[in-house]
Amino acid sequence: MIVGFTNMLFRVQDTLTPDCTIIAFDAPGKTFRHEIYRDYKAYRKPIAEELKIQLPILQELLRLLGNNVIVREGVEADDVVASSARAVQAAGYEAVVLSADKDLFQLIGTGITMMRTVKHGVSGAEVYDSGAFQAEFGFMPSSMADYLAIIGDKSDNVKGIAGIGEIGAKKILAVYPTLEDIYANISKFSPSTRKKLEASGLEHAQWTRDDLIKLRENVFADDKTFLNECLNLAPDIPAAEDLAARLGLARVLKHMGSDKPVMTRAIESAQKFRLPECGIITADFKTEHRSSPGIFAGMDAKDVWDFKTAYYLLHPDEAGARFPEILDGIRQAENPAKTLADIAGSLEAQIHEYEGLDSVMRDIDLPLIPVLNQMEAHGVRISPQKFKAVQDDLEARITEIEASMIKETGVRINLNSTQQVSWLLFDRLGFQPTDMTKNKAYSTNNIVLERLSLLPNGTVPRLILEHRELSKMLTGFVIPLQKAADNEGIIHTTFEAAATGTGRLSSRDPNLQNIPAFGQWAEKIKAGLVPVNDGNIFVAADYSQIELRVLAHLSGEEKLIDAFRNKRDIHTETASWVFGVIPEMVTPELRRAAKMVNFGLLYGMTAFGLAERLSIPQKEAKGIMARYFEALPNIQSFLEGMVKDAKARGYARTLAGRIRPVKEIPAKNQALDRALINTPVQGTAADIARRAMTEYAHNGKGELFLQVHDSLVCECPESIADDAAEALREIMTASGGEVEHLEVGLKRGKSLADV
Repeated sequence: MIVGFTNMLFRVQDTLTPDCTIIAFDAPGKTFRHEIYRDYKAYRKPIAEELKIQLPILQELLRLLGNNVIVREGVEADDVVASSARAVQAAGYEAVVLSADKDLFQLIGTGITMMRTVKHGVSGAEVYDSGAFQAEFGFMPSSMADYLAIIGDKSDNVKGIAGIGEIGAKKILAVYPTLEDIYANISKFSPSTRKKLEASGLEHAQWTRDDLIKLRENVFADDKTFLNECLNLAPDIPAAEDLAARLGLARVLKHMGSDKPVMTRAIESAQKFRLPECGIITADFKTEHRSSPGIFAGMDAKDVWDFKTAYYLLHPDEAGARFPEILDGIRQAENPAKTLADIAGSLEAQIHEYEGLDSVMRDIDLPLIPVLNQMEAHGVRISPQKFKAVQDDLEARITEIEASMIKETGVRINLNSTQQVSWLLFDRLGFQPTDMTKNKAYSTNNIVLERLSLLPNGTVPRLILEHRELSKMLTGFVIPLQKAADNEGIIHTTFEAAATGTGRLSSRDPNLQNIPAFGQWAEKIKAGLVPVNDGNIFVAADYSQIELRVLAHLSGEEKLIDAFRNKRDIHTETASWVFGVIPEMVTPELRRAAKMVNFGLLYGMTAFGLAERLSIPQKEAKGIMARYFEALPNIQSFLEGMVKDAKARGYARTLAGRIRPVKEIPAKNQALDRALINTPVQGTAADIARRAMTEYAHNGKGELFLQVHDSLVCECPESIADDAAEALREIMTASGGEVEHLEVGLKRGKSLADV
């Protein structure tokens, strides 16, 4: 926390060169607002113990550096900031308020501006004066307290006017700037809005605004005396140097122009193994950034050294299972900080043994972590009405199927029991079994059911297949997604950046990357996932055939490269090469076969697998694959070379330098070869997508909130949708680096079904 805070402070002071800096901290204990309203901030989590013990040290360091540090009992830090800003303003100085707290917007006016650090810390802070504020909110800063009284403040557990949200409040205050104006003109509102206003009442809204939300501006007994003391504070450089040296704060020493050596083991280790100079060494950057983002305010993520990320980069297939155990060992060590620093040094040395892996960590994986946390925090809204309708329809159709099954078979069974389904099909109804399970039982998997459903008497297998699909939709998606929504109806998934062997991101609790893509039920489910903010839309961008384009680049196969360069349909072209016909003569069946080969090769598909997928004899499938490699000889030599090279050096490698150790891949024989073929291609595509996400989060329009492998989805006002789409296209294309001829398709709509 000390490192993050001082980094942020120095960056702002270097930019603004203020005459004095006033820093307010909350005092322990309750404030006057708690006395007025006992549930004030009732659900706010207490500060973590690891941070709490740093507070007095930080405050002492800040004082020694010449800052006026104020901790005032009975009021909040915001009240101290408000009183300070007004005192500065009254004396004719310009005041700049640095905070992420929206309550402080009410201070903006002549002589007072605000730097708000929400998305990207100080480096990306938005500066608000009255004009900038009004442009974003639609009303003047003087109405901010009224605005918060209307919408409430969830973080402080302050209730607003039920039923009126941010958009509605902005529209009202643009016309009637105070609560008093609103209630004086209550007859001019629509019946529904009038009813909401009347239910709350002016008196309660005024109490919320005046007693809970408005900041106190009279904390100091004498503003002039206070300001003079601030302006005349002098730093104690020798004492500050000693404290910074004891804490190992080399950046603080550097900022003071001191050459005093740091004294901690952790920093010695950091310097020895080229860890970031005075950056933060974390055990789990993503978790720590999510729980305490202020620690990293003003820091570039590249200056963080993260154990979890480093371990994952070295052991992508083992990290998920081993990381919790290793982390527990660090926490239980006699000196956890020293243990972590020692491990960091060791892992950093290992990372530098692999060409490009350090760059993957600094330039791709670490910068992505704050972006993922930002995406999770934004989330996606669920439409209760649409999901309820889908659930009702699914339950009704499942009931119909179960009734039809009894009518067709004369018995009632549990259709979710494979044993009872096997008995029904093969014993009672006499179907001929085709496959066996590992337990020597007759298989009733979907492949078997699909074969049986094609028979003249295949009604029952068809009903079972449909029942399985609908049950999966109901219990796998519709019900869990509703349960996952928070009290405001928003789903917040968790993106895992250190979980897959190839570098692809994964999603959990719930898995938003796994929502069904096709079919009427999939469309209905996605239609119920809508933007968080009213009036916004989704803009989505999808890499077109990115893995095939990566394959073309890595293999140097000129035929593929030329087809992509000239924007020809790659599957039609492939069918033309393989089957010896001109592109205009390629039938849908031939194109489908070529498409199956194109994508199948990326996953090491064999002739047997191709025969299964196309329902053709294996001999014919072998012939198709032979003609494919004859037409594209560089592909075959490249695929064989990838497997051979990976086994020889001990790891597969992406274009950027991400590795996957061969001995750790949980596969053998042909399955291992398939993984070694797929990893460089899929992993390179994953690296491109990671770069694009970070770049878009910092320079795009709207809010990025979802990534599904080759697709990025953002939410934005419809008025800037064109800008958002163009930014997505430009950034995603540029993120390919050496991989040329990337194409990005764009969609927009009011639900995920539209994109």
